[in-house]
Amino acid sequence: MSYSPAEWCRAGLVAQRTKAYHTDLDIQRGLLIGLSQEKVDFTTYIFNAGWTDPTVVLSLGFHF
Repeated sequence: MSYSPAEWCRAGLVAQRTKAYHTDLDIQRGLLIGLSQEKVDFTTYIFNAGWTDPTVVLSLGFHF
């Protein structure tokens, strides 16, 4: 879920649910911060912020 106060930026809350083979279900919660300029989008997802082992995911997208 994200909110975009301007066309070029957005922020929000994210969650992901993963289950690897023969492991317990893992749910991670976090924040997202995204920027857009013309045909390029860049978003950073930070899961488990404030915990001992946070996960950071970087996303880069191009629009044609």
